[in-house]
Amino acid sequence: MFVSLIQALGVDSTFFIQLVIFLLFYPILSRLLFLPYFKLQNQREKETVERMKEVTSLEQEKERLQEEYKKRAHEINETFNKIYMKESKLLRESFLKRREKKQAENKDQYEKKIKDLLQEIKTVEEQLNKEVNQLTEVAVSRLIS
Repeated sequence: MFVSLIQALGVDSTFFIQLVIFLLFYPILSRLLFLPYFKLQNQREKETVERMKEVTSLEQEKERLQEEYKKRAHEINETFNKIYMKESKLLRESFLKRREKKQAENKDQYEKKIKDLLQEIKTVEEQLNKEVNQLTEVAVSRLIS
């Protein structure tokens, strides 16, 4: 029965030679090939885990710095807006004061020009009245004579 099983599996006389060769070379190959390979694989796995931890901590630091940047940018923006609004208000007030001053000056000049024109009109009317009176007297004196 054992013999028929061996024949069914296709085992012949070289099987035992191969088994001896395997048993002789396995410890040698194990020390020279398999053991360094597994050590290298374990070392790479440890390094990968350490690097993943490092990446996670760097991502957390990045997020913290981004939040800090956003907060500082918001503070700077608020400060800028306050300064801008203050300066804008001062400029607007300065502009309005200058405009009111200029309007007052223009109004004074306008009123002065109107007074001058009214005075000139009065003077011209008086001269015209004198001339009309003189012409009337000349016309009446010619008609009478």
